[in-house]
Amino acid sequence: MTCYKNALNSFTYRHDSPSFSESVLNQFGDYNFSRLNLEQFSVNDLHLNVLRLNLSHNNIFELRFIHCFPNIRVLNILDTLITDFECLKYLQKLRMLFVDEKYFDAVVQILGTDKRKRKIWINGMKLVI
Repeated sequence: MTCYKNALNSFTYRHDSPSFSESVLNQFGDYNFSRLNLEQFSVNDLHLNVLRLNLSHNNIFELRFIHCFPNIRVLNILDTLITDFECLKYLQKLRMLFVDEKYFDAVVQILGTDKRKRKIWINGMKLVI
């Protein structure tokens, strides 16, 4: 396990093996699982108080587990295989979302009906919806 500074400007842990140390994970609210070729994600791997979650560059198809982490404020799902964004409506505290341009319309349709201001980054451009 390696500790490093990620793009979300917070210290986080990168997990290079399928078994995670829950005692270490529970100390932080920021997790970076970028570029691990993950195909599945277990909610048991994270503490319920996740604030920032980076799942970019993985082979994850769905985010059904996301409702277990209602406190997420920043979510990075760039370069994943996710196509169903309906689960994002469960993230009442979500303020920043990093997503691929091709999914912009789907994301705006889900999040755009909410009255909260949310920032979406698409190819480096910030949009507020």
